[in-house]
Amino acid sequence: MHWLSLLNAFLFSLAGGCACIAFFYPQAAEFLPERAIELKLPPNRFALEASAYQGLGTAFALKHTPPSIRLPDLRRHLIFYGLNQRPDADAKRALIHLGLEGQQVILAAKSGEKLYLHFDPESGEGLYRFAPSGQMTKLWITPKVIKEEIYCFVGLRTEEGVEVVQPEEYAQFSLRPQPPTYRGNWHLGEIRVDNSLLARQHGRWIGEDLFLADHGGEEYAQAYGRQRIDFGEGPQAYSCFVKLGESLIWDQGRWRLPKPHQETFGLPLLHLRKQEERVLLFDLWDEAGLNHFCLSLIRSNAPQHNNATPLLRFVAAKTWSQFVLELGAERTEVSPGDWLLMDEGRFTKLISPEEIDAYVEQKRSGELVVIDGLVRKEGRPRLVCHLYNPTRTQVKTLEIPLLSEGMNAPIRQITTTNTQEEVGDDPMLALPIVVRGMIEEINE
Repeated sequence: MHWLSLLNAFLFSLAGGCACIAFFYPQAAEFLPERAIELKLPPNRFALEASAYQGLGTAFALKHTPPSIRLPDLRRHLIFYGLNQRPDADAKRALIHLGLEGQQVILAAKSGEKLYLHFDPESGEGLYRFAPSGQMTKLWITPKVIKEEIYCFVGLRTEEGVEVVQPEEYAQFSLRPQPPTYRGNWHLGEIRVDNSLLARQHGRWIGEDLFLADHGGEEYAQAYGRQRIDFGEGPQAYSCFVKLGESLIWDQGRWRLPKPHQETFGLPLLHLRKQEERVLLFDLWDEAGLNHFCLSLIRSNAPQHNNATPLLRFVAAKTWSQFVLELGAERTEVSPGDWLLMDEGRFTKLISPEEIDAYVEQKRSGELVVIDGLVRKEGRPRLVCHLYNPTRTQVKTLEIPLLSEGMNAPIRQITTTNTQEEVGDDPMLALPIVVRGMIEEINE
């Protein structure tokens, strides 16, 4: 019965609670209608009447201007190293040497030639670089030589193909040269170029080749009046001929004198700038005329004449153009124009074309006697010849008298058809007997 009493108490409490809630719950609130609040600016003490603003029109209207592309300022990026100063360069083909700040690349451009650039913001060497050869970009420069001054014209084209020309001070400006501080590696063939180049090429200043000047003919006309310079050693040796103000070109692995009116542009150049008594001064230029070295070459000591002349004896004259010479222990018939070469202590008559070419091309060397002809001097016949030293830079005129018992006897012409029977016992026609030797040397 006790639980029943508890249930009644719970129900009674629940009913009482609901009655309290119903009594105390508020009724729906009634809201007043919203009233708009009008905000006013404080009065402007500087305001004018409306009529004062009517004459202004649209002076203060905003105008939209899209952003425009401007030329870059390349004046601080572009470096002018100077013009090509090679002796063979002229104004029409002058090369202009240009570089970019922070880069070691130096380009050689002709006046009026376009050089294309590209922008490289990630480069650590600079913002601009020269584009590879043949690659066209939207930015370029055009260097020009105008009245001995260098100007640079800058061009830029937009994506739409419109050429940019502003600002004007960036579109055209003059260039002032500054000396390059970079030479790079420069080689002639496998030989590195420096001030010792000629020594490492075994260059030797011999002097004027008097033999070629006298007997070289048209084939060796370039030797006349020029200095002979020998290069190389052994079978690879060769000679060049050059005079003051001329240049040698490096072509096919050797120096040589260019042919008349030959194009030398684009080849290394060795220019003879000055000639002194004992030294030649050269300027060596690279192909573009950017790098050059000052080189010198000392004259080689010319060997003196040996004791070759006592070995020559004029024994007989068969005719006015055929003579008999005693060369040491041998007798040889010679004629005007014959060559006798002193080699290893003995004379050899150069007969075959191979022997003659070997001497002309300096594959064989030694003192050379060239027979000129027969003359009569002081009543005595004399054989005139020229003696060249081994380097062919000195020459002497020799007059060799006829050796006979009758020194003052007149010489009669004996033809090659005469026989000993026709001569008989006539001492005037017989071959003279050598009694003593005498050679008179007369400096030319």
